Amino acid sequence: MPDRKLKRDNRLVGKAIRAILVPAIKDLGFTGKYPEFRREHGGEVHFIRIAAAKYGGSFGYSGAWCSAGDFEHWDGKIIAADDVEMAHTQFDNHASVHQMIDLCGTDGSQFRGSVGDFEYRYLIEDEAACRELVEEATGCLPALDHWLKTREAGDCLQIGGAKIGSAQNADLVWQIARNKAELGLY
Repeated sequence: MPDRKLKRDNRLVGKAIRAILVPAIKDLGFTGKYPEFRREHGGEVHFIRIAAAKYGGSFGYSGAWCSAGDFEHWDGKIIAADDVEMAHTQFDNHASVHQMIDLCGTDGSQFRGSVGDFEYRYLIEDEAACRELVEEATGCLPALDHWLKTREAGDCLQIGGAKIGSAQNADLVWQIARNKAELGLY
């Protein structure tokens, strides 16, 4: 039986991110180095940032955009276009990539739901499984790129970051609440 304790190592996932996800980001015209990348596109600056849990367990990535040119920061400072970072962008101009899974309702219906970041804490020592998880995450990159260019969201994106008090996925929370009610758990 595998050890179910949270292990504190992200070496294999980090290796897979650098081998699979980072080159895919650069293929979209982004420059930079892990964990933050940027590109200029159509009068805007686009950003992608990869965030891995420091001691292992999960990782995710997100994108943001702002208008190219000088940028006025929230505190009134003017920032030159070359110095603009993802942290300078407006909250509503962010999208987070989430791992999606197929779920079933109590009525047998199927739907896709977000489980948040890509978790690997139980497969941390399995290099092939870590690569497979990073490949799954990389599969959401076209949806993020499309959103950055068009503002049309795909199903693996949460737009506006994680707002305080909001659910990761409204459809998932609705289905869970409905199923609990049908099962008499409320």
